[in-house]
Amino acid sequence: HDVIGNKFNVEEDEEKYIIPIIKGLQFDQFTDASKRLLTEQVYKISDMSDRMGYRIIGESNLEHLDSADIISEPIAPGSVQIPSNGQPIILLNDRQTIGGYTKIATVSFVGRERLSQLKANDEITFKWISVEEANESYKEYSNKVKRDLDLIKIKKFKSLDFIRPKSKKIRTINKGEIKMSIEKVEQLINLMKTNDIPYMKYKEEQFQVELDLNSHNSEVVQQPKETTKQNTNEESEPKSINAEIIGTFYLQDEETLSNPLVNIGDKVNKGQVVGYIESMKVLNEITSDEDGVIEEIHIDHGEPVEYGQTIFTLK
Repeated sequence: HDVIGNKFNVEEDEEKYIIPIIKGLQFDQFTDASKRLLTEQVYKISDMSDRMGYRIIGESNLEHLDSADIISEPIAPGSVQIPSNGQPIILLNDRQTIGGYTKIATVSFVGRERLSQLKANDEITFKWISVEEANESYKEYSNKVKRDLDLIKIKKFKSLDFIRPKSKKIRTINKGEIKMSIEKVEQLINLMKTNDIPYMKYKEEQFQVELDLNSHNSEVVQQPKETTKQNTNEESEPKSINAEIIGTFYLQDEETLSNPLVNIGDKVNKGQVVGYIESMKVLNEITSDEDGVIEEIHIDHGEPVEYGQTIFTLK
């Protein structure tokens, strides 16, 4: 089933600010008052938070029976470390592999999913649960995700807001290489209106779809199956290769990060990779839509690029 870009409504998590936790490896190295305090007080997510971990700030510090330090040991995702200052650090996906602070708790899988949707200055509370309850909530969450996927599969309405740019299938959709019916064109117009997108242009093998909500001249043009050759004396109009996502532009090879893929004056073929855009730690290929010669490179290597911004000009 094709679920790419399908739009659906996400149910609101009524407990999205309540983070379930189970006892950590060093649970017994904290005072009884600290064990209660962890779930009784409200914590605010600090600005110093990222994919490595969330630093959270509570009104009162947690206290150790002895020291905050232990011999370094492996760290599980969701581990709640308590350094000497008594303020928790929740370790997440990009955490270090080992650490030497005491761990009072571990955030459950569902709790980590909730945390991933929160941002700096959001306030959370913790709730103690058992390992059995954590396993049961994981099963319920997984079943719900499967049900949501089943609902997405039967949807027919596409929304570009939900598209992940790393997929080659998505690039195919964006470039208009999937055959479109009049009904789909109407859906695209509705989509543009819903998301306040003023202009889009799609090309297919036999159709060119150009939609401009601010103009009365939007049209769907059927192209001839065999195009006639242009007069060789006429100067061809320059073509552009534009960014399909927001990210950082890279002109160098994906593996070696050396030697530009193309230079000004280089001949490129349709489908050739001419650069990359890094977004969410994923390198996305930039390919040429047609044959041509690189006339100008508008973005420097390592510079940010916006959606729709021209990166290359071809002639």
